Amino acid sequence: MRVFVTISLILLTLYSKSITSEFVTAYPNNQFYHKIISQSKKIIEEGWKVGNVKHGWWKYYSSNGILIKEGAFSEDKKSGFWIIYNSNGSRQSEGFYHDGLKSGYWTYYDSEETILSEGEYANNLKDGYWKNYNADILISEGWMIKNKQALHWKYYNEKGIFTHSINH
Repeated sequence: MRVFVTISLILLTLYSKSITSEFVTAYPNNQFYHKIISQSKKIIEEGWKVGNVKHGWWKYYSSNGILIKEGAFSEDKKSGFWIIYNSNGSRQSEGFYHDGLKSGYWTYYDSEETILSEGEYANNLKDGYWKNYNADILISEGWMIKNKQALHWKYYNEKGIFTHSINH
């Protein structure tokens, strides 16, 4: 059986030029679910804390109430899978964080959720094999090292046919 208490706090902080309310639901083991709501009754952010530290899944919303990003925290740092959304609600990017830095595989999309680019990050820098697309057609691919093109890159025309390569 779950026992919890809901506490409502009025924050004297301005957020998006309006006073906000914070609703906290307490659970056993020092866990709390936070929901911050604007004066216009729209959720601004919501997620889990352990003590006073973000830990677990969090969601952030625009002033219109549209989900703009969501992902995991570990000890107040982005850690794990994250999705960032365009203003129309479609995915803009998704990938992984470790200790607050982009790390691992990331994919970027246009407003129709067609892949624009995909590749690896290490310590918040593009560092690994990357592919770039135009309307689902591969236009270039190659290695990135610390945000710079490196080694061998291949380029393709608008039909996806190989045109040339460059060694960096």
